[in-house]
Amino acid sequence: MKIITDLQEMYKHSICLKKTHKISFIPTMGALHNGHLSLIEKAYYNNKNSKIIVSIFANPSQFTNFEDFAKYPDTIDSDIKKLKEFEISKNIQIDCVFIPEKNNDFYSNKKYPQLQKFNINKSEIILPQFFSESEGKTRKGHFEGVFQVLFRLFYIISPDYSVFGQKDFQQTLLVQYLQKQYFPHLEIIIADICREKSGLAMSSRNKRLSAENKNKAKILYQALQTKKIETIRTILESEKLIEKIHYIEIRNTTTFELMDKKVMNEVSVILLSVQFAGIHLIDNILI
Repeated sequence: MKIITDLQEMYKHSICLKKTHKISFIPTMGALHNGHLSLIEKAYYNNKNSKIIVSIFANPSQFTNFEDFAKYPDTIDSDIKKLKEFEISKNIQIDCVFIPEKNNDFYSNKKYPQLQKFNINKSEIILPQFFSESEGKTRKGHFEGVFQVLFRLFYIISPDYSVFGQKDFQQTLLVQYLQKQYFPHLEIIIADICREKSGLAMSSRNKRLSAENKNKAKILYQALQTKKIETIRTILESEKLIEKIHYIEIRNTTTFELMDKKVMNEVSVILLSVQFAGIHLIDNILI
């Protein structure tokens, strides 16, 4: 498992790989957990002959406030150790881990003039209206930041496949939109939500929860399982650690249109977003 930190080196390495293999890519922001590892496993079984690349980069442009970015778990050493242990336990080889340095060099055209064409300014990104709703409304500019980082990563790594988890449901729609606009030969694979035994959706942000609070956070999934908006809200409002309910919504899984609770069907998803013990948590359940 090779470790690459330089963008130019990553770009050249990908070009070499593409001569003989297809590439499966799993982008992460680090603080790896079993959910991330399941994405790697899914990539492997989707195409066992492809070369697997994992990126670890806490992208500053998708955070809506500096404090949240500063508090994001930084666990590079343990992440690399976890990936090496995963390789051994699953007998799945990871070709390389791309870990850009945490500074502005990732988007710098001065340091990487050869990669300038693979960059896009956040202010230039115009997304469909529904990306300013739900999570886009709660975290203004978030999806533009996600679009920006994936645009650059996809061009630099040039993957044939890329795997994302369904927990960030609205983000999966963004990835599919990006793929259709710029990367027609890239196959996007969406994996089911990976959960703790309690039902809590696995997330890097969970590392900021105490063991007691993490156990209490299972109430999000318990509420969702009722599949009734009024009941979900009542259950969430009963938990004092939930400081704010950002939204509880029923959306069409394809168009992301708001749906009336009376006409829910097999193309519906219930999404929720809360502030739990000072931490932003999201979850969803398909109908």
